[in-house]
Amino acid sequence: LWRHMPPITETAAWKDLAAAAAAMTGRHLRDQFAADPKRAEVLSLDLGDLYIDYSRERIDAPIMQQLIALARAADVQGFAGRMMSGGVVNGSERRAALHTALRGSGPSALNVDGVDIRGEITRADARLRIVGERMRAGQLMGSGGKAIDTILVLGIGGSEYGPAFVIDALSVGGKGPVVRFVGNIDGVTLDRALAGIDPESALAVVISKSFETPETQLNLAALKALHPAMPMLAVTANVLAARHAGIPDGDIYPIWDWVGGRYSLWSAVGLPIVLALGWPAFAELRDGAAEIDRHFLNQPLDQNAPVILGLIGVWNTNFMNAAARALIPYDSRL
Repeated sequence: LWRHMPPITETAAWKDLAAAAAAMTGRHLRDQFAADPKRAEVLSLDLGDLYIDYSRERIDAPIMQQLIALARAADVQGFAGRMMSGGVVNGSERRAALHTALRGSGPSALNVDGVDIRGEITRADARLRIVGERMRAGQLMGSGGKAIDTILVLGIGGSEYGPAFVIDALSVGGKGPVVRFVGNIDGVTLDRALAGIDPESALAVVISKSFETPETQLNLAALKALHPAMPMLAVTANVLAARHAGIPDGDIYPIWDWVGGRYSLWSAVGLPIVLALGWPAFAELRDGAAEIDRHFLNQPLDQNAPVILGLIGVWNTNFMNAAARALIPYDSRL
């Protein structure tokens, strides 16, 4: 259905917003607060643990309603339902995007190309849980017979940034193994990752969906040349290639075609998170994401946090001509 919809820029909702943007130009934010003392109450959402105040954006209540009309014209709610039920929502690659299924969201039965992916996710999760428990119990051993205390993660793009971000954000108190990421093809990156560690108590985790990514393959070859006995785990969709690299089947964790790289940390790509923080922390992270999934799927558009934040992004970029965005966190882990 979505492939046959008219371009969103041709809808009446889009044209109405273009007119509203022209009228908004030159209006100062302080004047809008002066005209509406309850502005912060109207243009905010209270979700309990999460409070979202968007009253400082260059919008007002009528513009917000026009943005909601744009979301309806784009069939955002229908798209969300199709995404969570396994419909083809990645138009360029003609495939599903089921990172939500990894978080337990969506229907209880999900089949992709005749395969019960719920069963596959359950089996993969069981393996992640076991290796995480072994890590926390000091039962994963390095090449020197010592308990693993260092994780080297080889991967680039979504295979690096998602796990690295979560580990940095959620690590507290210095507990758990040292985790270092090797993504860049520059050899200095690998040298720095190896500096000061004991290779006999280190474990390498190679994350590559295709197991053919040039940067990851080069770093893998360099690491094997330097420390051929270092144990390795792999996360990949290409089991044959991982086997060819000498990684046993029991140390290969799956990732599937319906998991896009930028969302893949919810899959076995999150293995470094499990090793660093433990399975309970990873499961709690997923539960939090699933809570937002349910909110996104079930809340009306005008009370829907992801929809509202997305619409504000569209407004700023396409109508207010904002060319850059500043993120100013009060805690660097954010």
